[in-house]
Amino acid sequence: MTNRTIKKVAVLGSGVMGSRIACHFANIGAEVLLLDIVPKEGTDRNKIVNDALAAALKSSPSPIYDKRFAKRISTGNFEDDLPKIKDCDWVVEVVVERLDIKQQVYTNVEKLDWGIVEASQDLYSRPLGTFLHAILPQTLPGLSTAVILTFIPA
Repeated sequence: MTNRTIKKVAVLGSGVMGSRIACHFANIGAEVLLLDIVPKEGTDRNKIVNDALAAALKSSPSPIYDKRFAKRISTGNFEDDLPKIKDCDWVVEVVVERLDIKQQVYTNVEKLDWGIVEASQDLYSRPLGTFLHAILPQTLPGLSTAVILTFIPA
């Protein structure tokens, strides 16, 4: 079994739950990328995520142990900053419980590299081998997230 260290986390959704999850990851020393949608009005494209984080930091009790830890959290939006999640060790999805929004987020996030699958097939790998060595490693983060989200009580 390989030990993995989580150093950078992306939190997709900055509502009450998402902003606090970001704070907890910052508390343990992880760098956090907190993303949310772009507002329909105004020029500040990160207003929603920045306001949500500010509200979390002001709440009592505070979800962050030390205000200095908040510097570990960077904010952004799905349109401009979603590609940055490729540098993260863990991705947590906490967008609003609307299927259409979740599908849009997952469509943008989960892009399987079919080139690896094709290379495996070109090398005459059996279907099980292709699944175990080409598909599963790429989808494991999404599967892990799905399992976590399924078994965390609402």
